[in-house]
Amino acid sequence: MDVSDEVNRHYLDHVVATSETQLVEASEDILARNGMKLLAKGARIDANVRDRLLSHKLRKPLEECVRVTGGINLRLSQAAEQLLHASDALHHLCGSRAESFVAAMRRVRLTQPVESLLTVYCEHRSDKLNHAVTVCLLAQSLAAEVMRDRPEEAATLVLAGLLHDVGELYIDPAFLAKGVRLAPEQWRHIVTHPIVAHRLLKDMQGAGIAVAQAVLQHHERLDGFGYPLRLQADKFTMNGQVLATAELLVGLIESGHPRPLTRASIAMKLIPGEFGRGFINAISNAAHQESASATIHNTTELMMSSLPRVQRIQATLQRFRAGQETLIKQMGVMSDKVKPVIAQGMDRLKSIQVAFSSTGMDAGRPEELIAQLCLQPDPHLHMELTTILREIEWRLKELERESMLRTQLASPAEWPAIEQLIHLMKGKAKSPA
Repeated sequence: MDVSDEVNRHYLDHVVATSETQLVEASEDILARNGMKLLAKGARIDANVRDRLLSHKLRKPLEECVRVTGGINLRLSQAAEQLLHASDALHHLCGSRAESFVAAMRRVRLTQPVESLLTVYCEHRSDKLNHAVTVCLLAQSLAAEVMRDRPEEAATLVLAGLLHDVGELYIDPAFLAKGVRLAPEQWRHIVTHPIVAHRLLKDMQGAGIAVAQAVLQHHERLDGFGYPLRLQADKFTMNGQVLATAELLVGLIESGHPRPLTRASIAMKLIPGEFGRGFINAISNAAHQESASATIHNTTELMMSSLPRVQRIQATLQRFRAGQETLIKQMGVMSDKVKPVIAQGMDRLKSIQVAFSSTGMDAGRPEELIAQLCLQPDPHLHMELTTILREIEWRLKELERESMLRTQLASPAEWPAIEQLIHLMKGKAKSPA
């Protein structure tokens, strides 16, 4: 996974795949660590040289020696214009400044290593160009709202937005396939992709430490519940916060949710302390525009389909209330590394409980409550409630995953406490020993 003198086979496989449609060549002599010339400047990099490159440690990172002709640069602004035309969410967020954001992308002059890396990233899956460009547009829009006094950061955020996910090139593609449910040890590969990208970009000509730092932080949260570094408060830079919010937004836009900004606004308020107030306000304002322009049809069926979700959430929170005293007692004998993990998990469950209570769905039998709601001809209320419920269920799954990941911090004697928290969420509560 690390970016080093050893060639990463996943990255090289993506380079080879790119060579099937575009000319990929060595931009300089590629030398093994012992000085042996593996490829001369101008030589093609394709399937024929894959094994030769993998069998040697290199004197210089391969990423700095790859040139993709007919790279991605000219396609960036074109993709931006198409996305702005097609996406209502982007239109609401970028507004009248959209053209200036596209112009900023036109002004970008990518260096050869950066353009080649970005081209390989965008070629490895058909949706990646749009993903990178959307994050870039969103980052510019958010920065215009919350960083008005720091316009000099715009160029950094354009590059960071485009490059934020290049670390995925170094991960086994099987782990990144849509719909794949990952075990904790597999998910650990995913959470390292910002670290890999940081190590790659910090010394790359045309990128640098500021871009690399923002990319490193694009999955962090202000309350320390993000990854990979679990940064908190002022350790989480504004550039990183912009990119993290943009990444949240693009995920919801790409999910096909009918009102992604509304979902984002709810998500950002659900757990207090995850996002800064300026970001919450910016998304909330855009969500109001989205709601005002949206046409919502009959949502009774949507409301009825939420019953199984409500029952699952209700059962999970009931188990948590029943088991939290046991967890509190176990915390008394835990190490300083593990105690905050349990405490933070319990705090998040309490926040989720508050959010669930705000829907009124814990006030009686779910079947009766939903039946009553369906009698109310209020599509906006139905849409808001179903959106909150979807977000709550997602947050419970996220908490389960994070708790499983953090078992690595615990000693074997402490595993039962973390397992108890996980089992409460999964519906397989263990009896305390």
